[in-house]
Amino acid sequence: MSPFIGALSFSAVKPDERMKLHSTAGMAEVPLVVLKIVRYLLALCFVVYFVSLAYTMTIGWLVGVGCFVLIIIVVSKSITQRYKSIEKKFIDNLNVRENTRSGKNNNLVDDLHLAYIEVSLNCPFAGDKIVDTGLRRDYGVSISSIYRGFTLIALPGKDVRIFPGDLLGVIGTDEQIQRLNADIESYEDASEHLPVYNEQIELVNVLLTKDSAIVGKTLVDARIRQDYYSMVVKIQRGDEMLVPTPDVVFEEGDVLWIVGNPKNIEKLR
Repeated sequence: MSPFIGALSFSAVKPDERMKLHSTAGMAEVPLVVLKIVRYLLALCFVVYFVSLAYTMTIGWLVGVGCFVLIIIVVSKSITQRYKSIEKKFIDNLNVRENTRSGKNNNLVDDLHLAYIEVSLNCPFAGDKIVDTGLRRDYGVSISSIYRGFTLIALPGKDVRIFPGDLLGVIGTDEQIQRLNADIESYEDASEHLPVYNEQIELVNVLLTKDSAIVGKTLVDARIRQDYYSMVVKIQRGDEMLVPTPDVVFEEGDVLWIVGNPKNIEKLR
């Protein structure tokens, strides 16, 4: 009966077939586990029955108990390995964002890692060209790809601009990527605590008189942006509309079209 009991106890499903089944439908493995338990119980009943026929019922039950303990030991090892596998998968899923950002589980060669960093609105290099970010100069990392929505920009050039929402593929050592992530997080945290000003911004016109403080000064020397937090968009001089270049000189009678807070602009009159 040994060949029969052995065939009944051990599964004919190969491990690679079981893994393929689990990858396509995880719950489909449950019937296989139930079937394995049923096979073990049937094999145990056959062992107890035939030993009882050959010897006595007491010996048959003792052998059955011994086989049951042996099955528990074997199954417990399998359960322990399965539990460790589930625990590792759970921890990896729990830390998937951090692992992806640091490239911890994506080792390329030696100490080089491929990390994926999402560009937020408060990212220090959001809106910059790659050449202006200083990532390679300051951190030694390289941008291998940019995922922008459903578009993949592979090996982007130095003039490609980085926008909020982009997912950057960054290659570097573990130390370089950690330092980059730390600086990004510090900058983002500092940006979140900056005060928000809800000032009234309007487009108004100002007629310059001879007593105006900026008459006779150039746009650069007038420091309208720095001192009045405003911006000159047009200069009306008679019937002519002038572009406010840095070297233009303000004259009496000019009408300035300015964007800014009306309270600050009022000081220019």
